[in-house]
Amino acid sequence: MIYRMSVHPTPPIQGNLEAPLSKPMVEPRHITAEEFRLFRDPENLHGKRFVLSTNNDSGMYEVIGYSRKRDRTVEYDVLFDDCGDPTMVNAKEMMALLEDSHLMTRTYHL
Repeated sequence: MIYRMSVHPTPPIQGNLEAPLSKPMVEPRHITAEEFRLFRDPENLHGKRFVLSTNNDSGMYEVIGYSRKRDRTVEYDVLFDDCGDPTMVNAKEMMALLEDSHLMTRTYHL
């Protein structure tokens, strides 16, 4: 058997090592009155991340799910960064949490 090498070998594939044009950063900001209104709908609140800032404590949390009961009340699954399991929070408690929180938003810096 005779093996022949290609005259034009294919160069190895290399990853793109260039820096991205912009770098995403996550920054907390105050929740606007319009966002408070929108967050009363669980679909708008689901998946959002917040920083809880009170006088004696601070920490991050995320609304990872919600459920609607037969009586049409809503309970939220909230995952706090210092807990392994989500905590169930009713709608009134969720709105109280939001009052003491900042929304984590993505911004892009060049």
